[in-house]
Amino acid sequence: MKQMFGMFILLGVMLFAVSMGSAHLRLDETFVMPMVPDNIAVDGDGSEWQMLTDPYYLTQDEVRETVKGGFDNPNPASLAFKLAWGWSPVTNLLYMWEERFDDFSNATLNSDDRQENVEFGVDADHSGGRFMGTGAEDLDPARWDGSGGQSYRYYLNREDPLWHWGSATWADKPPYGFIGWSLDGEVGGEGVQTVEIAVTPWDDLNSDGVGESVIHTLAVGEIVGIVTATKDSDDPDSGGYDGGWWSSSFATADCCADSFIDYILLPFEPGIWTAVEADTWGRIKSTFAN
Repeated sequence: MKQMFGMFILLGVMLFAVSMGSAHLRLDETFVMPMVPDNIAVDGDGSEWQMLTDPYYLTQDEVRETVKGGFDNPNPASLAFKLAWGWSPVTNLLYMWEERFDDFSNATLNSDDRQENVEFGVDADHSGGRFMGTGAEDLDPARWDGSGGQSYRYYLNREDPLWHWGSATWADKPPYGFIGWSLDGEVGGEGVQTVEIAVTPWDDLNSDGVGESVIHTLAVGEIVGIVTATKDSDDPDSGGYDGGWWSSSFATADCCADSFIDYILLPFEPGIWTAVEADTWGRIKSTFAN
C-alpha cells in the first residue's frame, strides 16, 4: 500500500508537470527530481545516489552533442556517465550527482582545462529568458549576467573546485555552493570519477551581495529549469575537447534558459534511498573530499 501511495503521488505530480512544462524546450519529456534525505552529505562518496534507478538518471544515451556536431552520443568505451538531481526543502538547496567512467581522466591535470567537467545551468523560478550575454539586451552584464539563471562548472584540482560564471563570485562557495569529489582510478588514465554538488536556487542573484539578491524557495510540484553539458577531453594539451554533450538539444542552453529542460520537484519517497555506509551520511559539508 505504501508503494502504491507513492506511485499515485508520482503520477499526480507528473501530470501537473505536463500542464506546466511548456516554458522550456525539449518538450518530449519532463525529468524528475527526488527530494533527498535531510542528512545527505556532499562529500564525493556518491553511494546514496547509486541506489536510484530510472527515471531519476540522465545517461550518455539521452544527451546530444550540439557544439562540434557530427555525432549524437559519446562512445561508452571512452566516456559513460550517470547524472541525477535532487532537492531539499530543509536546506533549500539543489543537488547534482555525477558518476563518470572515463578512459582518460584528466580533470585534475590542468587548472585551466575547462573541457573535462560538467557545465550546468539552473533556472529556479522557471522564468526562462537570457541569463548570460545580457549586454545584447542593453542590460549591464556586471549586474544581470547570471542573475535570472545561473551557470556553473567544476575544476577539480583548484582550491575552489566549483565555479560560477558571473560577477557574484561568492555564490559558488559555502554556504551557497558546495562540492565534493573522488576518483577511483588513475589520474591521466582510466578511472571512475564521482562529483557531488549543491547550489542555492536564486530568483535574482545580485553581485552586490546576498542582501541584494532573492533566494528562491523550493517546493513540491514546482518546475525548475536545468541543463547539463558533460564535456570530455582526452588530450589535455589540445585546448579543445572531444565533445560537449548537452541534455538540451539547443546550442543556446549556455546563455538562454528557454533552452533548459524541465525538472519536477517530487515529494520525499523513502523507498528510493538506502544508506549504503553509515559514514556517507551527515550534514552538508563545506570541506572537499580531495
